[in-house]
Amino acid sequence: MSYISIQNVHKRYNATNVLRGFTMDVDRHEVACLIGPSGCGKSTMLRCINGLESIDAGDIRVGNITVSEDLADTDTLRRRVGIVFQQFNLFPHMTALENVSLGPRQVLKIPSKEAEAQAFTLLERVGLADKARRYPDALSGGQQQRVAIARALAMKPEALLLDEITSALDPELVGEVLNIVRELAREGMTMILATHEMAFAREVATRICFVSDGVVHESGEPHRLFNNPEKPKTRAFLKRLTDARRI
Repeated sequence: MSYISIQNVHKRYNATNVLRGFTMDVDRHEVACLIGPSGCGKSTMLRCINGLESIDAGDIRVGNITVSEDLADTDTLRRRVGIVFQQFNLFPHMTALENVSLGPRQVLKIPSKEAEAQAFTLLERVGLADKARRYPDALSGGQQQRVAIARALAMKPEALLLDEITSALDPELVGEVLNIVRELAREGMTMILATHEMAFAREVATRICFVSDGVVHESGEPHRLFNNPEKPKTRAFLKRLTDARRI
């Protein structure tokens, strides 16, 4: 049984249908990359999985939690499934260490000293132990995003949702963030990534899902989908990227 199951999900914003029957399953330890044009529904789908957006129809299940039910246990859900956004969303009045230790202290009720020790270990893991006492405005974009990843990991999630986590970064900072994701993939973290980094998606994904018009239009292993897509719309999208030298 898949760990994350998304079945025929629909989502509207006023008169705009953003998700139109989105369906996919993600097994434990799988890295699924969502690719597709801007506005196709990738980010909305991630927010729905985490319970940040409600859905209008369909079903989403994470483990034994049915997210689409009105009484879904969102606290348990968000402990199991972390999310990292395009914007870093760090608390500006808190140091990196305080940002990372906040969730364990407030939600998991871990004593402050223990939470800070764990947070420091995570900051060390993402290469920022020396920045633990710095505030976000004293960190580069890449450093802030690495703090955001450490903050998500501090809750010891079973899966991570990563929403275009490099899109707000200068090109020279992208690599330092992607290296963290590579390491998590090697360790078997279940992940769903919405990304425009095609070379990276080809490298780390176990499966690529091309999203168009609010549905998974085509999916497959990276080598097959990038080199021999079956659907004309997928081929046209990849050709545009190739012509723009983004693949």
